[in-house]
Amino acid sequence: MKPAIFIDRDGTVNRDCPYCRNAEEIEIYQDIFHPLEELSREYYIIMVTNQSGVSRGYFTEQDLEGMHRKIRNEVEGHGGRIDAVYHCPHLPGAGCRCRKPGIGMIRDAMRDFDIDMSRSFFVGNSKADMEAGRRAGIPTICVRGDADAVGDFAAVDFNGMLEIIKKNAVRQNPEGLAVPKLGLILAGGKGTRMQPLTYEIPKPMAEVAGVPLIGHLVKEFRRNGILKIYVSIGYKGEMIEKYLGDGSAFGVDIEYVKEEEALGTGGGIRLGLEAAEKSYGGSDIFIANGDDILEMDLKPMYELYKRSGSEITLSLKKVENVSGSGVVVLEGERVKKFIEKPEGMEGSVGLVNLGRYITSPRIMDKFPKSKAFSFEKEFLQGGAERLKMQGYVVHSEWHQINTVKALEDADREYSARAEETRQQK
Repeated sequence: MKPAIFIDRDGTVNRDCPYCRNAEEIEIYQDIFHPLEELSREYYIIMVTNQSGVSRGYFTEQDLEGMHRKIRNEVEGHGGRIDAVYHCPHLPGAGCRCRKPGIGMIRDAMRDFDIDMSRSFFVGNSKADMEAGRRAGIPTICVRGDADAVGDFAAVDFNGMLEIIKKNAVRQNPEGLAVPKLGLILAGGKGTRMQPLTYEIPKPMAEVAGVPLIGHLVKEFRRNGILKIYVSIGYKGEMIEKYLGDGSAFGVDIEYVKEEEALGTGGGIRLGLEAAEKSYGGSDIFIANGDDILEMDLKPMYELYKRSGSEITLSLKKVENVSGSGVVVLEGERVKKFIEKPEGMEGSVGLVNLGRYITSPRIMDKFPKSKAFSFEKEFLQGGAERLKMQGYVVHSEWHQINTVKALEDADREYSARAEETRQQK
């Protein structure tokens, strides 16, 4: 597995002419050659280009192939490589899956190549290019950009693009500071152990220091750099949707997936992963229950996930009483055993599951066939034998909000902290 540089064509690799019709009209920018030669040593170089001129009758597929052959040959002549070219021949508004800003071409490349999307980049010059990169969950670099094209980075030419990638490859490298680009919050349960409070509100809307639990969690995602969040809602979900809105008030982009019937934690996760895969392919995702408080730095957990080649990494914490939690036994960093809420362990010290995971949509291939299932009991329990599952031990403070008393204790503590902070200002 290695990362990819997805590059646009017209206006990015070659001068933009109104529907270049043959290879002779392709004028390649000379600044692309050295950067592509250097990058092709470590990255797949994949061109993705909208070419509606085919449908308009301006040129044929054979003409288009000749144009791309010219570009690839010249890049190879300078020591570089373009591994593949994907094009969309359809008209705008045709409803196809491939035309940018859609990510159909990116998904096709992910099917054909073993791409590490967590370390990939998208390079283009248009608003559609930047949006395609955003939907794919990868950093965008705007080169020779249109006035309305705004990416994560901007460069005058490919030399500038190369410097940006070199500088930020450390951040993108799994041994560096990367975090998943996507998040999923499970907020669909009824919170029966919190009744009668949850007769009126869903559990994630219970407040600690004047802020709903799910508000604390969204802020944590944002603090860790996760800007695209899926929220799986069910019971009284309209209250959560009204509070969070589209996420803009929190500096994130929120999309909702709705449980029309109770699906359990596993069904809720499947809904979120399906939505993420549809828009972002196989990008890694951080999953969290929406009803506790834990401030954690995701970078070391993600480093473990990438370094180990894990299919799923669980966040764990050592506690004085494992009763009521999923109990985990580690062998080094590997999960040797997972037991969901075992009986007879009251007062036992051990590692428990915090309900926070890093994985990718590919994990769905190993889910149970049933639509509704418990992620913990029917998937993780017994998973050590069939999954590459790692455990990351968290040392920061964790408030498990599973009773009204636990909520009151957390509210009292966080309210006192907030008051102390106000007095210090």
